[in-house]
Amino acid sequence: MKILCLHPWGTSAEIFEKQISHMCNLIGESHNYVFVDGPVACGPAKVKIASDLVWDIINDEGPFDGVIGFSQGASLALSILYHHEINRPHQPPPFRFAVFICSVLSISPDPEFNADIIAKYSRYYRLPDESGLEDKGENSNEEEEEEEEKTSKLKKGPKHRVQLLLPGQKKALVNDMVGFIRQLSDNVADQATARKQWTRDEGFPRVYHPLVNKHRISIPTVHLIGRSDPLRRQSELQARLCSKSQTRVVEFSGGHRVPRTSSDLQSVAFEIERAIRMAQLR
Repeated sequence: MKILCLHPWGTSAEIFEKQISHMCNLIGESHNYVFVDGPVACGPAKVKIASDLVWDIINDEGPFDGVIGFSQGASLALSILYHHEINRPHQPPPFRFAVFICSVLSISPDPEFNADIIAKYSRYYRLPDESGLEDKGENSNEEEEEEEEKTSKLKKGPKHRVQLLLPGQKKALVNDMVGFIRQLSDNVADQATARKQWTRDEGFPRVYHPLVNKHRISIPTVHLIGRSDPLRRQSELQARLCSKSQTRVVEFSGGHRVPRTSSDLQSVAFEIERAIRMAQLR
């Protein structure tokens, strides 16, 4: 098996190789692990630039059977797979299985992604004013909107889950998504640049979310989530973007890092080997 390995912020291919060496030994030393350095020395690279870099590697050095990513590397791998699922559903995916370690929120490489959804949801979000406080705007009549939405459902019928959300739920969802972006950007050096790259002009995230995006990654996936990881909710959200029947979630002791203990590594190796077997049957 040939496996592409993508490191997180602030590290390198060499560091990531050391971080997952024990895990790779348990999975199988006979596999060919390809570790790749990110496109910039520091700071957040634009999503499309990072995505294009990975595709260049796939085209030049592939095909790859699988991908292993940690944090931002996992987010990038998931973004590539999800983008492929949306735009090329009838073509083979770039990987046959994937392992996501502490994946953070995944952002589309397409700057126009979610444009229709953003137009629909942006009224539930207001950009902060210059004082840093959120501009609430005019008070919206949520009861009236809710009644209008119920009437629309009776006439048309729901197409998928997003249409079942009431205005209050939409507002909560929007605040949650914006909160994720703030949480992510607070953990990188250039926070202002990061937020701009991860959102559209309205300041609204162009992220993948299982409640507003109906596609699911169809290949076998394994999601490794630290029990005390402050970003674990983001990892859980990424797992929900994958097919339930093809997905396994493994919780391990510790925070936003690679599993280290012998028992955790054994559990991780077991699920990765299962994913590899499933991939070989496809």
